Amino acid sequence: MIKNEKEIKLADISQLDFALSMLKDAGIWLKSKEIDYWQNWIKEGFLQSQFYFVRKANQNIGIFRLQWSDGLFGGIQENNSGYLHSFRIKRDLHGQCLGYKALQLVENICKQNNKSFFRLDCTAQIERLCAYYENYGFKSVGEIFLMNERLKLYEKCLY
Repeated sequence: MIKNEKEIKLADISQLDFALSMLKDAGIWLKSKEIDYWQNWIKEGFLQSQFYFVRKANQNIGIFRLQWSDGLFGGIQENNSGYLHSFRIKRDLHGQCLGYKALQLVENICKQNNKSFFRLDCTAQIERLCAYYENYGFKSVGEIFLMNERLKLYEKCLY
């Protein structure tokens, strides 16, 4: 168990309903911002053991997908990065810095796997979300257009 009873746990297919519930909530929020993508992408990540739960006091409080390569969002690059997707902490826990603490745990997983970079993408039109990642230490490294959406690409050098 990690300090303050937070931990990361590999998700398994038996917890797909909880994951879909959390990601559906995120999807509803994104749709309210007129953003609609990644619905068919979730099950594939579960089948490839790429989804993890963020846990506190033995409760799932968040979810994310971590990949070691990402040709779609990250382009063809050396295999030296961890790519974060579908990062979500329960909205009712907003304001407790749990997202930053979870990002630190994911960053540690990347380091333990000898990755030089921690990368992610987010919707460019949501400035607060971009600022959130920038405040954590990510640097903007470009933009892509995917499914009619402008996405900002971010990375954090780990060494």
